[in-house]
Amino acid sequence: MYVRMLHQTVSFNILKRFQISSYIINTIAIRMVLRHIKEVYGIGDYTAKHICKILGISPKARIRNLNGHLKNRTARYIQQNYIVNNVLKKKVKRNILQQVAISSYRGKRHSNRLPCHGQRTRTNAKTQKRIRRI
Repeated sequence: MYVRMLHQTVSFNILKRFQISSYIINTIAIRMVLRHIKEVYGIGDYTAKHICKILGISPKARIRNLNGHLKNRTARYIQQNYIVNNVLKKKVKRNILQQVAISSYRGKRHSNRLPCHGQRTRTNAKTQKRIRRI
């Protein structure tokens, strides 16, 4: 199966090779690189700027101006050097389950669906309490 993207045909098998390359290649051509990199789960503003600096890409450059080599290089760099997407989500979930298993204070707060970072609950955290009631 093939898809027409950015005036070229790219095979889905190539996209499956890298977990995040679909974020880099499947895109609206007019977006800025910095904004697009920040859409990857686990990469924020500082990290996106750092990636652009390391790879020598201008953060204000447009995706349509990058060639396929730079897109693949960016995807490969992110995958090799950062924990992103589903791997990061699984890691966070595993850490929370570990806290619940050892019955730590934070684990108990997580299991009761209460805020666990020191926020007050008398007047705030209404949403958390409402979700718990259901």
